[in-house]
Amino acid sequence: MIGTNGPILINDPGKSIDCDNSFDRNNAGNVIELRTDGGGEFISLDNYGDLTSTAGRTILAYSEGANSRVEVINTGDLDTYEAGIYARTRGDASELYVYNSGHITGFYKGIWAVTGAGVPNDDSPMRVINTGDIDLQTGESIDAATYGVDSDIFIFNSGALTGETGIRAFAEGDDADVKIINTGSITVQTGDDPSFGISGSKYSGENGRVTIRNSGEIMVTGTGGFDVFGINARTYGSSSPVDIRNTAAIWASGSDEATGINGATLGGSLSITNSGKLDVTGTNLAQGIAGASLSDISINNSADIHATSSQGRAEGIKVFSLGFDDNATEITNSGDIRASGGEYAFGIVFADVGSNGALTIHNSGSVHADGPSTAPAGNVAAISVYSQGGLTTIFNTGDISASSHLAIGFNPNSTGKANIFNAGHITGLVDLTSQNDRFVNLSGGVFETKKMSLFGGGEDVFVNQTGATVLAATNANSREMSGFEGLETFKNAGGTISLVDGGVGDTFTLANTPGSADLKFEGGGYLAVDASLRGPGSKADNFIVDGDVSGVTKVMVNNTGTQPGVFNSQGIPIVFVDGKTPSAGNFVLADGPIDTGFFDYDLFFVPTGSGYWELRSFPGASAQALPKLLTAAQDLWHETSSTWFDRTADLRVVLNGGGSPAYDAGTKSMAAPGGNGLTPGVWIKGGGSRLDRNGSATTKAYGNTYDYDLDNELSTVDLQMGVDMGKYDVLSEGDVLVFGVLGGFVGAGLDYDSVADSFNFSGGQVGAYATYLKDGLFVDTLLNVHLYEIDTPNLGFPDSLNATTVGLRTDAGYRFGSFTGGAFFEPLATIEFAWADIDGFNVGGNKVSFSDDANVRGRIGGRVGTTMEACEGTMMEPFLIASLWGNLSEDNAATLVSSGTTFNFSDDLDDVWGELSAGVNLFNFSQTTAVFAKVDYTFGEDVQGLGGKAGMRVAW
Repeated sequence: MIGTNGPILINDPGKSIDCDNSFDRNNAGNVIELRTDGGGEFISLDNYGDLTSTAGRTILAYSEGANSRVEVINTGDLDTYEAGIYARTRGDASELYVYNSGHITGFYKGIWAVTGAGVPNDDSPMRVINTGDIDLQTGESIDAATYGVDSDIFIFNSGALTGETGIRAFAEGDDADVKIINTGSITVQTGDDPSFGISGSKYSGENGRVTIRNSGEIMVTGTGGFDVFGINARTYGSSSPVDIRNTAAIWASGSDEATGINGATLGGSLSITNSGKLDVTGTNLAQGIAGASLSDISINNSADIHATSSQGRAEGIKVFSLGFDDNATEITNSGDIRASGGEYAFGIVFADVGSNGALTIHNSGSVHADGPSTAPAGNVAAISVYSQGGLTTIFNTGDISASSHLAIGFNPNSTGKANIFNAGHITGLVDLTSQNDRFVNLSGGVFETKKMSLFGGGEDVFVNQTGATVLAATNANSREMSGFEGLETFKNAGGTISLVDGGVGDTFTLANTPGSADLKFEGGGYLAVDASLRGPGSKADNFIVDGDVSGVTKVMVNNTGTQPGVFNSQGIPIVFVDGKTPSAGNFVLADGPIDTGFFDYDLFFVPTGSGYWELRSFPGASAQALPKLLTAAQDLWHETSSTWFDRTADLRVVLNGGGSPAYDAGTKSMAAPGGNGLTPGVWIKGGGSRLDRNGSATTKAYGNTYDYDLDNELSTVDLQMGVDMGKYDVLSEGDVLVFGVLGGFVGAGLDYDSVADSFNFSGGQVGAYATYLKDGLFVDTLLNVHLYEIDTPNLGFPDSLNATTVGLRTDAGYRFGSFTGGAFFEPLATIEFAWADIDGFNVGGNKVSFSDDANVRGRIGGRVGTTMEACEGTMMEPFLIASLWGNLSEDNAATLVSSGTTFNFSDDLDDVWGELSAGVNLFNFSQTTAVFAKVDYTFGEDVQGLGGKAGMRVAW
């Protein structure tokens, strides 16, 4: 009978022990101690009480017999000095089980489980299940070891562990497996060497594996330890794999060295899968994930890894391949890897110590290494590889970069071959092997080059596919120089080489190893450069090919100039080729000549035995179109003057008795209001039209001919208002002179079909007019002045131009036929003078002036119609007009002076064109009101237009 106080101590050789305790107990030594040494015996302990030991082990269960079993179940709180639970077997085929849900505190070890040690202990599995919190000031929270063949260890923990090691498991025998599953938090702080959050090891024997599954947060801090590990797993058998999977955050900090997750095997495969954040700090060494194996290695990371070493070496992922031929290493990363070292820094580092081991890296995350600017070359790299003859393949869809600009570097002693496939963003340079390396920049891939990438030798090939970019400049304030050296072939298979960063002076060079065969550049894609498209001495980015070129590369130019282009026949060099004599067609502008205002720039080849391409300028479409501004101003005046002429037709009918007498010959006076009076009167007219002119021009420059389509459309709108006065019997009895003044608004838009220029005219108009009427004779004369502002496209122009057009027009004709009813015919003749004056200007080194000669137009034509009563008191006069117009003056002209050279341009106007009109006049004599409407159609070899006009006049 066991009392309710004090320890329970049972030593019963050859017998099984079954002990249940529900009482709280304490003892200076062991509190519950159960021992047996017989074969086939068991120890079973079920404790519910709270136990305290001040100098010993709180629970001890020990069996030495073969085919025995030890089982400890504890739900009470344990306070210990040496071990909360110590369970051990030493015989073959013995089983050991520990189940704890109590809270363990104290020193040294929380749960300590051992099978074997010193004697054979084959086929003796161990199972440790802990769901309680273990809080130790020193030692291991859970420590398990087996020493027999096929003696497996299984540990499951969901409790919070605190101590100098969280979980440590060690198996020595062949075919013994170690499996650790942890879901609880682990906090480790120690000065010991080494210290672990979780450690699983398999020593000796050829078989057996170590498996670790962790989903609990781990924090390990070493104040003086040499090695600090968040998770550590090792096997030493020739067929003993390691499999680690972590999904929780791990913090590892050591005053010397620290590793987040470490896995190593001597013969079995190594697999590490991590999706938990790793934050590792070590004074001399910091490693996020470290792996080493004589067999295949697989590392898969999808979380952030930050490794920081203030004085030494920082490595995000470090892998040693210790095997021989045909061993394969695969590293997959989709997380954010940051390595920052005081002397060395590597985002991913791989070393093949064997031979012909293949390495494959899949990166869809971010890999960055940051080290001191004084570090020797090769000490800081995003990806660093040492290969002993095997193939290294890198697939990148993420970001790769380093502060040293060494994005991917191979040890100079590497003998393997490299294949790189990039669909992400690589920033920096690559330093590859001496074998036949291949770099394929896939669609969407950006290789942002820094300094000079080195291709070691052999038949190295770089392929820039469609949709891919080699980005050779990114800082507008710095003249960047980069390129590829030691390359045999560059295939620009639809991709883009870009030096565009907003600043000129950048250089990108392609070259082979000095003294070897020339590089081969196979064009087919694009080259994008910055260039200041200005005058002689202007600069641009340069693309240099130290080798032979073939195919066609399309050049895109980003104009960094803030002012319009000027005449430059000296040239701005862009591409230099130092190889076999190339063809002028190897480099061409992607979209043809570049429009910079009045001057276009095109790419021209200069043969030198090799050759170079440069940009030169010549007058473009905007310069050729300058005189058309004068033509537009004249056409605008012509359209609005025609509006004035249309409103005088009603006067002839009224004067000649259309409806009732308009003039009393006896009194020689105007008709009274309400009769058929002519004056005084007021009128308003409005009109709109669209006039399409065909145009073309040709510039010949540097052996090339450039044809420009200058087809344009002038859309006009105007509104006129005026006051009529009059006098009868001016030259003879029965004649009349009507005169007055007008004013109004005028506007127009000039748009080109194929040129990006657009001009808007807006302003006012004032004028004076006179109409002489005698029987069927009529003579109309108009003086009209347009005062307007022209809004410009601001490409070589000032924001706006002031313009004035002064015009004088006379229309004359004679009416044959009735004024009061029936058909009539009027032969017509017109003479028109228009002086258009547009202000000259000087913008960006280009000086423009316009001629101010008069534009003279003449017309002969006829008007035919009939007069009829539309309704009581209202007459209607439908009519048709056919006109033949001719230009009687010289062509319009403009002059452009740039870089000391004068260019003259003219607008070749149509000599003859026709016009057909149809309209109607309505006269209401009782109210002395007239209304008109008319549609005009203009046609000619290079002109076509359509317009409409309408108005009203009221006399009293």
